[in-house]
Order: sequence, then structure tokens, then C-alpha cells
Amino acid sequence: MLPLHRNLLTALGTNALFYYFGLYSSPFLMFCFCFWALFILAFACTKTMKDDAGSKILSRGMLFGKKEFYPQPVINCAIDFANGAPTIESVIKAGKRLLQVKRLRCIFEKKPYLFDCKFTEVLTNLDDHLFIHVVERNDQWELINKLGVRELSTGKPLWELHYLHDGKFETAHILLRVSHGIGDGVRLSNVFFPIFFEDKDGGAIRIPKFTQRKKSGSGGGFFDFKAKWDWLKSGLDLVSDSATLVDSKTPIHTPKAWGTKKNYAFTKSKDPVDFGLVKKIKNQENVTVNDVMLTAMTQSMREYFLKRGQKFDEKFLCRCMCAIGIPTEDDSNLKNYFAVVAAECPVQCEDRKEVLRRVKKSMDTIKNSSAMAITTFLQDLTCYLGLDELTEKSFKDAFLNHTFIYSNVPGIQEQIYFAGKEVSNLSAFFPNTMMQMILFSYNNKVTVALTTDTKLVDAPEEIIDGFNTAIEAWAKDIDS
Repeated sequence: MLPLHRNLLTALGTNALFYYFGLYSSPFLMFCFCFWALFILAFACTKTMKDDAGSKILSRGMLFGKKEFYPQPVINCAIDFANGAPTIESVIKAGKRLLQVKRLRCIFEKKPYLFDCKFTEVLTNLDDHLFIHVVERNDQWELINKLGVRELSTGKPLWELHYLHDGKFETAHILLRVSHGIGDGVRLSNVFFPIFFEDKDGGAIRIPKFTQRKKSGSGGGFFDFKAKWDWLKSGLDLVSDSATLVDSKTPIHTPKAWGTKKNYAFTKSKDPVDFGLVKKIKNQENVTVNDVMLTAMTQSMREYFLKRGQKFDEKFLCRCMCAIGIPTEDDSNLKNYFAVVAAECPVQCEDRKEVLRRVKKSMDTIKNSSAMAITTFLQDLTCYLGLDELTEKSFKDAFLNHTFIYSNVPGIQEQIYFAGKEVSNLSAFFPNTMMQMILFSYNNKVTVALTTDTKLVDAPEEIIDGFNTAIEAWAKDIDS
């Protein structure tokens, strides 16, 4: 706190002296100079902090403020073994490898201001993080639901490794629970996949390297100010819409409504959809995989709403918050570098072509705008200027304006193994303020994982089945 305040006071004092001795011709020029001095100092501060702002915000929790309930931000990763379970010794070995990752040996020290909070390495015992459960196959998912909503103990590094096996080692699940403050999905995947998984020949599995998207605003040369302005303005418009537009009420969510602790449930695809069908549709329609999957999910949501008496009018609005991980030069270091940006989900449209057109337009706008850059910059700026309450209020207002949260996670499109045992399925769950859906593609199958409030979503399996039906019907229409 003190170094930042000292720098700001120095800048103000210097400007006051300049003005006193007549070096500025007007108070307006002084104001301009002070404004940019403060801006540059704040920006420099964000670039010199050891820990990224996103990790600090998520590790502290309380994203809606100290007086408002918000579920502890924990990513739950479920690894399914339906055709043979690994030994306990192999799971212990994986746990020991996890302890080689520095952030998994750190506790988060909370301070009055976020920028003073920090990760501190401590002596870590695997016995405090690894738990073995003997559970019959039919009861394993019920236990995962119970474990997945428990809060992690804040007196130790914020992660747990649960191994659920049937006693005969014929079937099992591994549930890895990690605080989102330790890292986001992109970074966690890059670190954990080589630790846990190997290919058929025993080689380490690594997530494909995702290239950074070139900003459209950088096109046209350095002096193409119109392109840069269009890029900047489109991002500002998206951020403004998230804060000001409010979605219509639906059976799964009442925007702006938020209250006490929720009853969360994890539901995943029983029969994951064929990823080959998704790619066939993508190629036929000349769109992206994400366009196809969000369109199919929008169609599924429409059917779910209609079945529960939803009415649509010309002002109806339904959007999702898209959680988008932003690749960096080195994604092997755990951190949080992602943006949450709104995309349209026009459930009021019956025609699939119109739904796809609007979804694609919305996703293209996000990709070609400055929204992700602005979101991450504002996150850093408000954190390191000590504007915690402003951050919390803005986050709450923006989140509760939307209907659900959507994330598409590209995975490994081949069979992978853990200690020689076949991994049947991968899925991820994250309790949030509204329904959270994470689509994970693995071994040419797409698994839909929903985290829902049981009081609001009475049949999450219908949404998953509706997604599968939409993809299969779409692919069938292409063949006919």
C-alpha cells in the first residue's frame, strides 16, 4: 500500500510545484498531466507485482464482497476409470508429483488490500491432501457430488486429491479439487496433464499449444488509427453491455436475484456426443467448433425453456458469460489469465440457421474486439489501486445480468492412460452464481458437464440430452 501511495503523492506533489512556479499555463493542463501520471504509475504497478491479479481475486474468494455469499471458487476435475482402476500406489505417486509444483505448496495470505495479499510457500504433507475412498461404482458419482461442494480448508494449500475405487479395482474415479486462485483451466491443464497422463506407449501427454490471437486493432499498420479505434470501441461496447443490459427471466435464472447458499449438483453426459459430428457440421457451415456447440446448446436451452412454459417476445434477451482462457508464451506456470465476456444465445429463435448466424456474429465480435484485453487490464488496475469494493460491485452487477456461464475446453483427441489404466472420461465442474456448463472434448467425444442449483434446474440431464439431439439432428440434415 505504502509504495503505491508514495508514488502517487510524489506525482501530485511534483505537479503542484510545477503549477506553482508557472510551468503550466492552466489548471486544465495540470489536470491532464496529473491524470496521465497517475495512469502510467498505476499501469507500471500492475506490471511489477509478483502475483497476477486474477489469482489474488479468486484465492481470496468473496467475489461479491464480504457481506454477500459467493461459493468458494474451486475447479473440480473428474477422471473416470470404467475398465480397470489404477493402484493406490500410483495415485500416491501422482500426488507426490503434484507437490513438486510450487503453487501447490503455497498458502494464500489474506491482507486488508488485495495487492498486499500473497502466496507463501509452506511445508506441505501429502496426507493432508490425498484421500482414499472405497465406494461401489453406482455410488461413486453421488460421493463426488458431496465432495465437490465442500469448502477447501484455508489452513493449507487449496487443493485436494480424492481417489474413489470399488475395492476390487475394476472401476474408479479420481477427483482433483483445485482452487481457481491457483490457476485457470489453460494453465492447470498444461501442468496437470503431463503429471497424470501418458499415451499408449507410455509417453507424457501434453495439451496442444494454443497460439495467441492477433488483435484486429493491430492490423493496417501502426498509424491505422481507425482500425485501432474500432478494435477499442467494440471492446468497450461489450464491457458496457455486460454492465447495463439485463437478460430476461427464465426457468433456470432470475437476473439480479441472489441470496443464500445454493444446493449444487454435478451432472455429466451419460453418452458423450461424437466429436466427428461436430467437425462435420463445422466444415459444412464454414464456422468454428465453438459456434457449432454454442448453437446446439442454445437449441437445447430453448426446448428446456418451452417445456416449462417460457414465453418469448421481441425484447427477450438471453446471453451467456463465456470464460475464455488467454494463451501466453509460457503456460506451464500456474496463473490466472482469462476473460469473461458475454455472448448472445438467441433461444427465442426457432430457425437453426438464424441461431447460428447470431451466435457466430456474437463470437466473432468477441474475438475481433478489445474486450478481453480491457477486462484483464481493468482487473489488474482495480486490484492494485486498492479499489476492492468497486471490483466486487462491478463483478456482481455484470455476472447477475446474464443467464448462464459457458466454457468450451479442447482436449486430447486420443485415448490416454493413468498408470497404464484407460481413462474413460474427463469432465470438470465449477460451482458459480448461475448454471455453469463446461464442454470438454476428449478421445473424439464431447462431454457436457453442468453445475446447477437444484432449486432452479430440476432436470439438468434434459439440457445435456437436448445438446446431443441437436448435434445429431444437425449432422443428419447435412447427410440427407
